[in-house]
Amino acid sequence: MTVTDAPVLSAPVAPGRLGAPASAPEYLAYLDALRRWRDGRRAELDRLDKAALAAARTDAFTPDITLAMGLWQAISDRYEQLVRTWDSGRVGRAELEQLTQLIFGRLDAGLGTGLAVSFTEALTLSDALASQLRARLSLDPTASGAAARIPMLRAQLVRLRDLVKADGSNADPAVTATIDRLRARLEDLATRALAGGDVGGEIAGFDAEATRLERDLIVASSRRRDLAADRARAETTRAELVARAPALVELAARCTDKIAGAPRLAVPDPSTLGPVPEDRAGVDTYLQRLALVRTALDTVEAAYGGPLAEREDLRGVVKAFQAKALALGVAEQVPLLAAWEQVRAILWSAPCDLAAGRDAVAAYTALVRQATDPPATPTPTRDQA
Repeated sequence: MTVTDAPVLSAPVAPGRLGAPASAPEYLAYLDALRRWRDGRRAELDRLDKAALAAARTDAFTPDITLAMGLWQAISDRYEQLVRTWDSGRVGRAELEQLTQLIFGRLDAGLGTGLAVSFTEALTLSDALASQLRARLSLDPTASGAAARIPMLRAQLVRLRDLVKADGSNADPAVTATIDRLRARLEDLATRALAGGDVGGEIAGFDAEATRLERDLIVASSRRRDLAADRARAETTRAELVARAPALVELAARCTDKIAGAPRLAVPDPSTLGPVPEDRAGVDTYLQRLALVRTALDTVEAAYGGPLAEREDLRGVVKAFQAKALALGVAEQVPLLAAWEQVRAILWSAPCDLAAGRDAVAAYTALVRQATDPPATPTPTRDQA
């Protein structure tokens, strides 16, 4: 198949939505369509790459070819994840939820900036990039008839308006003015093309500009959505840490009162971080600070909770051995009674000396074993036998 004979590919529409998975048959049909789109797009990119290498200015196409290939690879990797999750149709509710997350969730789209777009947005970006490359290389299968390309370009303008409608943040005056200008320009091109005018070069330029705008809107929308998600995560984390801090203050006070030589650590107050910032850099810094506060609270919890937990463990051990001694009728033996009173005096008093408590428990358990375990029978030697 020659390049000009290749059909124009459009990514399949994903079924379901986040929080509302589609049915298994819908996912099967989607995966089949996605496989065919993926394989077709790779073949198309290979043809475009060969054409770019044969062009007079190869370097003019290298960035877009590289971006398109990286985007395809990210999409292909996610497709393989989807196939593994699908597992030949052996899916339940959890797997259907996971498929939905993979389809509508974030994807490292290979844009070279660390930006993550959703999987469905990556498919749209891939279509837009391929369309732009076809136009620039004059490889669009409809390039031979300028008038025939007008419906495709009108559909692109509809997608641009849908992007603005879906994300109100995109609807600033400059974006709206650009789309209006493109619409007027396209109608002029359509009129001239139908009248027999030679507008092929102008249509290629229009396609390139519209495709860049579409890509920029998708990327900008993704950045805003990522920022909103991170701000929400920061709000949730901050609320969780603020709610957790008072319990740790109480834990620290209890440990200091009950345990001798308790740690002396300050309990961080997450509320001093203030509200979550609005900007990207501020949110990133805020999330880092939240992580530090969480680590500090974890340290405080371990430092103050550990001694109290150890005291309870020692109490549990010694009470278990006391129960054994009572059951076997040896608990009233004088050494055991004395050892038990010593344990009680240490572990059931405040502040508790844990080091002395460990020694007292070890002494008591040793006495219980000695009083209850049968003496070992010596193995006779050969001479005794």
